[in-house]
Amino acid sequence: MGIHYVYFDNSDLISFIGNAGEEFSLPLKFKSSDGIPTTGIAVEVYYDSSLLKIVAVDDQLAAMIVSNTFGQDLADETNKDSDVNTDKHISFLWGDFMGNWAGGTDPHTLANLKFKVVEGANLTNTSTSIRIKSSETATGYTFKGEDLKLGIETPEPEPEPEPTPEPESKIIFSTDSSINPPAEPYQEVYFDNSGLSEATGSEGEEFTLPLMYKSSDGSTTTGLGVEVYYDSSLLILVAVDDQLAGMVVSNTFGQDLADETNKDSDGNTDKFINFLWGDFVAGWAGGTDPHTLANLKFKVAEGADLTEASTSIRIEESATAIGYNFYGKDITLSVDVDEIPPEIQGFSGEAGAQSSSISMDENSSS
Repeated sequence: MGIHYVYFDNSDLISFIGNAGEEFSLPLKFKSSDGIPTTGIAVEVYYDSSLLKIVAVDDQLAAMIVSNTFGQDLADETNKDSDVNTDKHISFLWGDFMGNWAGGTDPHTLANLKFKVVEGANLTNTSTSIRIKSSETATGYTFKGEDLKLGIETPEPEPEPEPTPEPESKIIFSTDSSINPPAEPYQEVYFDNSGLSEATGSEGEEFTLPLMYKSSDGSTTTGLGVEVYYDSSLLILVAVDDQLAGMVVSNTFGQDLADETNKDSDGNTDKFINFLWGDFVAGWAGGTDPHTLANLKFKVAEGADLTEASTSIRIEESATAIGYNFYGKDITLSVDVDEIPPEIQGFSGEAGAQSSSISMDENSSS
């Protein structure tokens, strides 16, 4: 799985003092770990408005969709960055439907943020943090943001060493994005894995995967037949709910169908369930927004442990609408171990008789 890094370039702040009214610019930088262009990212920057004020945002990186909330004075009402001192934030969005955004091995400047130390504030005798979070990353990527700390550095006594916590494991649900879409028009079917960040893969754990659909041209069609394949030694399908309506609707839940022909070309999957939607007047499931075909609830089988193994849930078609190709995206469940996030120290500079410092702390989310 790739990583999206977002951080501030503090290389020009060697002369920063922190006096009231002082202005300074921070380039917000982006780089992907694999250098591959993506569909974009959404980033929020949090700050303490009693000490700092954003006075300008310039040079936002280009994309098909570009926006920011500069000038809206948004309050940090949910404390998403887990810092009670930061009370304001600004949001940025970059989107590219073709997946061609911000590739390459060199970092990109997302935007230049100009801050001002507010009247009555003095960072020569206090400190503050500017924090970076992400509300959305491209599929298949996790997020790592490096917060920035400005102000006086007060030496603290050496703390007693604490035991190193054991890394926590969780299950990553990754969609196979290596397969290029077929010629248009096509019917696309995939799983929505956005609500599964807390799954651990332990024996007996249950999780729900919404099966999603949309047509590439947004047109209604005569329907679709879909088969979902899985490894029953690791997963059990325990419920199918909320199947999308149609003139003809059916599924084979409860029939425990065996994968006798290996249609999905995966020797590990041994069971499947079939779904069917039909509409004789071609009025089924149109529009540009995706439809939820059904909610599939799986359970990690007794004796199985997905923290030590990986498995795929595969999607094949049994029937497509006339004139349409099929585009199915499999999903893979694999273990990811959360390591202890490192602290990245920056540099220090003189500010009168006191020691001013700027440091960066790494945080991550998926």
